[in-house]
Amino acid sequence: IVETNLGCTDTAAQTITIHPSPVVDFSINGNCLVERTVLNDLTTIAGTSSIDSIHWQFGDNTFGIDSIENHIYNNTGSYSIQLFAQSDQGCADSLVQTVFVNPNPIADFSITDTCVFQSINLNNNSNIALGTITNNEWDFGDNTTSALFEPGHTFNQAGNYNVRLVAISDSACTDTSTLNITIHPQPVADFTFTSSCFNASFFDASNISSGNINDYAWDFGDIGTASIQNPNHVYTANGNYTVSLQITSGFGCVHDTSKSIAIFNNFTADFVLSNSQICSGDCIQFSDSSTAHTGGTYTWAFSDGQTSNLKNPLVCFQNSDEIPLGIDVQYKVETHSGCVDSITYTNYIQVYPRPTAYFTYTPEDPSISNPYLVFQNQSTNAGSFTWNFGDNETSAVVSPSHVYPEIAKEYSVVLTAYDQSANCHDTYQTTISIADEILFFIPNAFSPNSGNINNTFQPEFTSGVDIYNFRMQLYNRWGEIVFETQDPNIGWDGQYQNQFVAEAAYVWKIDFTETMSDKKHTYSGYVTVVR
Repeated sequence: IVETNLGCTDTAAQTITIHPSPVVDFSINGNCLVERTVLNDLTTIAGTSSIDSIHWQFGDNTFGIDSIENHIYNNTGSYSIQLFAQSDQGCADSLVQTVFVNPNPIADFSITDTCVFQSINLNNNSNIALGTITNNEWDFGDNTTSALFEPGHTFNQAGNYNVRLVAISDSACTDTSTLNITIHPQPVADFTFTSSCFNASFFDASNISSGNINDYAWDFGDIGTASIQNPNHVYTANGNYTVSLQITSGFGCVHDTSKSIAIFNNFTADFVLSNSQICSGDCIQFSDSSTAHTGGTYTWAFSDGQTSNLKNPLVCFQNSDEIPLGIDVQYKVETHSGCVDSITYTNYIQVYPRPTAYFTYTPEDPSISNPYLVFQNQSTNAGSFTWNFGDNETSAVVSPSHVYPEIAKEYSVVLTAYDQSANCHDTYQTTISIADEILFFIPNAFSPNSGNINNTFQPEFTSGVDIYNFRMQLYNRWGEIVFETQDPNIGWDGQYQNQFVAEAAYVWKIDFTETMSDKKHTYSGYVTVVR
């Protein structure tokens, strides 16, 4: 409607369309550095109009046109994000929102390989440039998790595990770090043992699934220890002992176990001997009679200072005194299986002084003409005596006399001297020779052809003449041999050339060898023929 100043009016009519403008809106999801910031276009428009185009300005001199933008900011700080929208009718609208891009935390931790069943050594070194880390999410790779800052954790199986840490800041920014850890197997300690008396032998029965067992630490329960794999140990007393074994693998994984062992020594040392009462200089056979065993070391000690390491020694004892000597015996046995025992006897052996037998006799050179001997007993430490004169005659007299037969012969004389107890004796033996003598009778006259009396000249030889080396000759006054014989049993009947000789004195000469030696003798004289 138009009206002039004069009051004139006119009217014209047209129809126009008013199109709606877009209502710009968008959402922001994520505001962490170098992570996607998701911008979601939420612009709307009324009626039948539609959004023809959009345009993003991200505030970092970068742009976008998609309804959903995933934008990554490379620097922290505040950014103005503007969204422009235009409808199909050319209507436009825009919206600016501010976003603060926060720094991400740096997830960092250290962890060391360890053993199964042992708590891991874990250090959380995570940090953030701005803000704080409010959450830690751990995944140990064995279906277990934790939200603690530095959690303790024990693996129940050996193997390799990826341990992951997610660090979350107060702005919900995250970072992830993953490390591999090796969980080493734990050795399993075990052992067996045998014992005999005080000796025990231990045998390692430990095992490990992989790797080696490097160290052994034994405690035998009696302050004794060892560090070898299969030790032996000698206990000093009966009793029950708790033995423990701790083993360490090559990586250092440790396990220990303990067992009880009963030690009982039922070994008894003992011996027998061949005699407990001997004479000085005699020997005794000692024989081990200990509880049955397979060998060992044997220690004998005697109070006279003698020792032996034989199992069954033969030991000789001396006594130079005049009274019996008592000997103490100590015997100790240590078997190869560790059994130990000893036994001591006081004055177990009596060593009697041994007498010394000795004698002399007179005359020193007895003969068949004087076979009477007197013996002088010079024995010492003796109380009784027995004499054997060698001719089936004996005596118990201290210093006897004895008459031998009047024949040349050697006799073995033995004196046995006994001590006061008659347990010890000594003998002295010597050979006595009754010497032969040259004994003969030669008549100085005879009467041939006068009957049966004195009618033959024949010397009588009693002893000392060797009849096999004999010669007798008779001579007349002219030096003629009137008779000769080599048989002492044949005499001269007074005949010469089958006629009786005249009364006269005749010379006789006798040659012979004595029976005591090869010495030759010559005798001569006169014999008178009487009618």
